[in-house]
Amino acid sequence: MARVLILEDEKLVARDIQTTLAGAGYQTSLAASGEEALEIARRDQPDLALVDIRLAGTLDGIETARALGQELALPVVYLTAHSDEETLERAKSTEPFGYLVKPFDETTLQTTLRMAVHKAALEREKRQEQKRLTSALDQLTVGLITTDRAGLVNLINARAQSLTGWSSKEALGKDLAGVLALCNAGKVSITADLLNSALGGQQEVEPRGLLNLVSKSGTETQVEQRISLIGDEHEQIAGVSLVFWPGGVSARESAPLEKNGADSDPLTGLPGRGRASAVIEAAHQRQSHFFAALFVLDRYHVLTRKYGARTTDEVLTRYCTYLSSQVNDELHSTGLFRWTGPAFLTIFGPLGSLREARTAISRIKLGREFDLSSRMALLSLSASTAVFSLDDQLPSTLINEIDSFVAIQMKQQQH
Repeated sequence: MARVLILEDEKLVARDIQTTLAGAGYQTSLAASGEEALEIARRDQPDLALVDIRLAGTLDGIETARALGQELALPVVYLTAHSDEETLERAKSTEPFGYLVKPFDETTLQTTLRMAVHKAALEREKRQEQKRLTSALDQLTVGLITTDRAGLVNLINARAQSLTGWSSKEALGKDLAGVLALCNAGKVSITADLLNSALGGQQEVEPRGLLNLVSKSGTETQVEQRISLIGDEHEQIAGVSLVFWPGGVSARESAPLEKNGADSDPLTGLPGRGRASAVIEAAHQRQSHFFAALFVLDRYHVLTRKYGARTTDEVLTRYCTYLSSQVNDELHSTGLFRWTGPAFLTIFGPLGSLREARTAISRIKLGREFDLSSRMALLSLSASTAVFSLDDQLPSTLINEIDSFVAIQMKQQQH
């Protein structure tokens, strides 16, 4: 049952609420001041706080609720005997999960709490999903920035922060052209043109050749880039996804092979992207006519939102076991690697051409239904694929290409 922090400076009222909630199965703790509530919340990590707006002491209820939200992301339901417009406007700014106007009865209290606890659980799952997505995207060697339909930045991964000089906190909510300064050979910024062309549905949205990326500090880097549309669940344009990475001959010759990521994945037991990168480098040096096939599980983030992170982890591990068996049955491969997030990689060959490699991958049955007894649900799963030659480009460039595909797929699937 949920844990509820009760912030109420009238002892009789506080004890009455505590008794009612304890009878309904809630775990409770009491605080009589904003300062005490913050201490208890840090220690007990409650799921929800019931906060009286009018409190004696330095912090009133609204100031306390704001501090609880900013520091601990703790949702709040307000208790108040004051429902005047000014008080409600102040309270509204903290985005509460509900209001209880004194005096209230037991039924109203329990109904409000049940709804608030449910909403809080959904918000927690959403934060966890975003954290997982951010973690996966931060492993990529390419910069990724996504925007909404208005061109305002709503995601910037670690590599993009490094290349642009903008932190996530600084960039979120700003116009793309203000964060990502892409210039042509004439030193003219074309970021806005790229964005508008993509949003307008223009087919040729990628300029030829390299662009200059001017960072916040004025440093210039030649980059390659790809821009693509992000669609929502109604197949309407939700924004754009722009992937970029250092390019040019000099950059490729001097770029070290990035092997970020663990050598093994604790969730699936598969070798990780570090070991995959080493195999890619060795195969390239031998010019062995090997290829890399990338598999990105479809609807990964949709499943997380619908069923929660724990169920999605079960889905992912079961699908990767299935995918491993398919790869081992159909290909002469090194086995399956977990690249990042919902992306898996295999290295296979030798084969004579990229066309032969794609034909070999097309024989793998990517679709499979899984019966999740814990959820009483039958899920139909599949994966998006891409195939790359290990001989045609340097390993560092190839990894950028792989990460570009992963970044675009993950953002497209999030909606």
